[in-house]
Amino acid sequence: MGLAGICIRLVRRIRTGCWLVLAALARVIPQQRKRDARPVLVVLRPDAIGDYILFRPWLRWLREASPWAGWKIVLAGNTVWREFALDFDSGCFDEALWLDRRRLMRSPLCFFAVARRLRRLRPVLLIYPVVSRELLGDLLVRASRAGQAIAAECDGINLEPRFARRSDRWYTRLVPVAARGFEFYRTRDFFGGLCAGLQPDFPRDSRIDHAALCGRADAGSGRAVLLFPGAGDPRRCWPAGSWSRVAQFCVARGLQVFVCGSNAERALCQEVAACSGGESLAGSLGWKELVLRVSQARLVLCHDSMALHLALACSVPVVCISNGNHYGRFVPYPDHLLKAPLAVLVPPAVLRVADPESFFARGSDEDICGVSVDAALQAVRTLLGMDP
Repeated sequence: MGLAGICIRLVRRIRTGCWLVLAALARVIPQQRKRDARPVLVVLRPDAIGDYILFRPWLRWLREASPWAGWKIVLAGNTVWREFALDFDSGCFDEALWLDRRRLMRSPLCFFAVARRLRRLRPVLLIYPVVSRELLGDLLVRASRAGQAIAAECDGINLEPRFARRSDRWYTRLVPVAARGFEFYRTRDFFGGLCAGLQPDFPRDSRIDHAALCGRADAGSGRAVLLFPGAGDPRRCWPAGSWSRVAQFCVARGLQVFVCGSNAERALCQEVAACSGGESLAGSLGWKELVLRVSQARLVLCHDSMALHLALACSVPVVCISNGNHYGRFVPYPDHLLKAPLAVLVPPAVLRVADPESFFARGSDEDICGVSVDAALQAVRTLLGMDP
């Protein structure tokens, strides 16, 4: 390891030590007694929007049918999906604590303020139902001083075993879950363990409540095809030229093509739209507008990202282009969980691996260009019912 690597590791250790001190300090500072007489359940979900969309049915089960349905439920969630949760799931929790992940891990003052707010809740029970636990989540659990803190056994994907062994002691119970498998089943393992092996009437329906979209303007009249060419990690991004060719194919057949993404993906979306005759909507849609667009689309094309899970929750057919990242955990969906047709396209090398789920458990370095444009066009024809 070079000097730069040593410095990086040293900085990380110092930062982790600082956050540990702040979490411990938040635990011991006296807090005012809460006014609400109901016991408090904190549900900790600091992860990404795609993870939250998959988790939504379990949150609804906690509110409607779990042993804690009558408790005060506090959702501690990522600010990235704040508006989505408030628009579509506000009936599933009584209060929310929003976590800005970047600020929490960069600013000691921000972390301490959030830790104190969490401590003030005086939770009787805190659950951290994230199978791949992270440092941030464990530190917040440490600060909460919950009567009971329950999480899944760490799978070692996001947390070093050395730190996991230490933070495991901060929980009153760790629930064993399957080492591999589709995320739905692993989450089911967690809640089954939480309920002592019982699985009464869960999960609840995770479909988007279209009543929340009533009165909105037309979003394509069933002729829209939505493309989501961004994926965060460049290794997971199919080339812009390939997206453009698929978009051109759709435009030539009288379909409206909308290219969607975040502000950070605006340049990519504009490039694809300009080369195909489509329209870029990158950075211009709120969550309600985006869900409306997706729910009225004929087809969504995307990577293994938020758009995949959102489209299937809206019962819209999806073509998913992936380099095999976490294959088997998030894609492909088991057939009985599908609410709409799904075509998952991966480089041939991914399927030649004897056990792709284990091999790609920590990510994939396969070249996503191994997915051909012809394969994508064939998937589009099939899902749209076009002649070959």
